[in-house]
Amino acid sequence: LAGAVRKAREEGRFSAYFESEDHVLIYSQLLLLIVIFGIWIAIANNSVRSNLMVTADQIVMPEGQPPNFTGLALLSQAYFVLNGINVLLTLVRLLGYLRMNPNLSQLTDTLTLMLGDLAQFAVILITLLLAFMLMAHAMFGTVMPEFSSLQFSAINTFEFVLGSGDYWALNEADAVAAPIFYFPFVFVMIFVTLNITVAIIMDGYAAMQDSRKKMAESDLKSVVDLAFSTQVKNGILRLLSPFRSFLPVSWRQIETSNGILLDRYAAPTAKEVLMLLQDVIDDEDDTRILSIEDVKKKLAQKQTTEERIEAIFDRYDGWVDPNATDEHANQSLQEMITPKLKKLKEAVVRILKEQKDLEEKIELIVRAFPA
Repeated sequence: LAGAVRKAREEGRFSAYFESEDHVLIYSQLLLLIVIFGIWIAIANNSVRSNLMVTADQIVMPEGQPPNFTGLALLSQAYFVLNGINVLLTLVRLLGYLRMNPNLSQLTDTLTLMLGDLAQFAVILITLLLAFMLMAHAMFGTVMPEFSSLQFSAINTFEFVLGSGDYWALNEADAVAAPIFYFPFVFVMIFVTLNITVAIIMDGYAAMQDSRKKMAESDLKSVVDLAFSTQVKNGILRLLSPFRSFLPVSWRQIETSNGILLDRYAAPTAKEVLMLLQDVIDDEDDTRILSIEDVKKKLAQKQTTEERIEAIFDRYDGWVDPNATDEHANQSLQEMITPKLKKLKEAVVRILKEQKDLEEKIELIVRAFPA
């Protein structure tokens, strides 16, 4: 709640905090828990439950009337249904937390990448399911209990999609209608629609793997290679920060990419780095290399020390030798230029061919209409 108030004050809008899907999910679950707790209190203090008179022969109310458990049953049903929804929301939040590690976020990343295409195709899928559901209800509703109502027909039609349908039961009920319904259903829903759905999911998975591959070939390789156990270890060590004086030296130290050992609890954090360096490099030229002297001059007005600045560059591998050849950068540049050169070559060949064809046409026209 404090975070929501702070965000609303910063943005000047009450709804600013709820623009994040995670925040909406958190507060939705919080409201659901309040409702569940209220229902539990209503069940515990229900007058029917508290005023029952139980004897060896019967259960009655104080007035001698039989108890009416309808309201209590509805409350109990709502209580368990809402608890089930709460478990589902907890699962969604758990999947959201797994996004913190690239190796554990494969499911959520795949769902995110395929969601757009799958949502559009779901319109066709639902339309076909409704059509076959109504078809089954019309053909077999009077002779088979499984299709006697729209609700039963929808459930059993979906079971047919999963391959658990029984053709011979349909044939026994109506030998003429069975093949008319069954074989078009199998071809359209299983051979075509179901396979397209799987293909959309596989495309999302392939896009996720391609994204991970590009990250592994970039400066984010350390993020992709980060093990979940390492994240857990770092999280536990952060929780132990108040007891840092009692921890072994090996637990307190972190080794940077250039081999320097820093104190885990004294080294600058990512938040501190962003606050210090957010205006160091000009927005128009955010890729140029600055010397440590330039950085110190830019940070002269900020409350930090030279040792702190050097620790930042040590921890986050900010040192670059301008005279050294960056083979990785050259390779990336070559990979970027080669396709463009190939396209340029193809365009030149196409233009020369068109020019030659034009010259031949002009020559034919000159021969046909001599001056």
